[in-house]
Amino acid sequence: AYAGPVAVVSYEENQIELECYPNPTSDFVVVSCDQIENLTDCRACVYDMNGKLIRQFPLTNNQSSIYIADLNSGVYLLDIMNAQQKMKSVKIIKK
Repeated sequence: AYAGPVAVVSYEENQIELECYPNPTSDFVVVSCDQIENLTDCRACVYDMNGKLIRQFPLTNNQSSIYIADLNSGVYLLDIMNAQQKMKSVKIIKK
């Protein structure tokens, strides 16, 4: 059961809050940001623990689901990025 945000960050320049949940997960992660439409080229990147890019997803809505059901069980890094910089990096545990 979802008990609250797993990761929240304020992006100082624009005061943006991001949430990523559930974690751990078996099929998807939701990335939620109230002001995502105001960001340029916002995307989520999934990396394995060796730093290899597994996949990328554009983030165009306030809430986006990132499908990871087909990945092997383990720990992955989910980087939330815009055109200028990485805004947040979250460890995601795939059951």
